[in-house]
Amino acid sequence: MSDCCSVNANTEAAPVVMACPVNGARSKQVDMLTVKSLVGQLPLGMPDTQYYFCDSSDCAVVYFALDAEAPRFRREDLVVRVGAKETADPIPICYCFGFTRQDI
Repeated sequence: MSDCCSVNANTEAAPVVMACPVNGARSKQVDMLTVKSLVGQLPLGMPDTQYYFCDSSDCAVVYFALDAEAPRFRREDLVVRVGAKETADPIPICYCFGFTRQDI
């Protein structure tokens, strides 16, 4: 996965890998802090649930939850460009440190 800051090392009750509900791609769980930090505007009353990261470049969904009440977040909802989702330069490799594919 190219998104250096999104993987959750915490493996509690939720599965570590789930299928994206939009395209079926294997998606890894992320920490709620990551979602809260990278989504521009969170809806009021958003449930505190496990989110997953879909890294497929052909899918607009970035974060999703299994909870039907939880919103899905798309590329345009985030405050940063997600490298795994991008096809046009500069493609970010790590938004935490500002590294792009060109830097490597």
